[in-house]
Amino acid sequence: GRSGGGKTSLIEQVAARLNIPVFTQTASRNTTFEELEGQFVMKSERPGESPSMSFEHGVLPQAMREGGIMLINEADVMDPAELAGLLDIIEGKSHSIKANGGEIITPHPNFRVVFCCNSSGSGDLTGRHPGIIPQNEALLDRCRFMEVGYPTKEEELPFLEKSTPALTP
Repeated sequence: GRSGGGKTSLIEQVAARLNIPVFTQTASRNTTFEELEGQFVMKSERPGESPSMSFEHGVLPQAMREGGIMLINEADVMDPAELAGLLDIIEGKSHSIKANGGEIITPHPNFRVVFCCNSSGSGDLTGRHPGIIPQNEALLDRCRFMEVGYPTKEEELPFLEKSTPALTP
């Protein structure tokens, strides 16, 4: 759907009502699959203590373990080769994080992946969203699509009247 149509809010609100955690990553052209997995960071446990390197899990292993939604915003600007790392994961297979010593993450049965995009994966033909990249067909075959559009005046007016009763028409 188009910008500002409520794609992300829709997922967040449904998840909140179902008490499902959401782990969000906003993608860019430079977002890597490894970034979704996590990274090593310098940390010190106590003030004055020498920092050490420790692995900090990204949105992917967090959502896989907790049975949450990994929400990737603007996924259609991400390099398709990077998103291809999700193919087996979307099918419910375990994942090995090589950067963290081959740590194996087994997906919780309720784990889901959601992409919020301004296209259906085949690129932007409107010219409104520069930077959108056509995505890998293997990934698109594993997805279900839902278009979120702007509400019509007839749909929006009753909502506004109910949510802001002090407002005059």
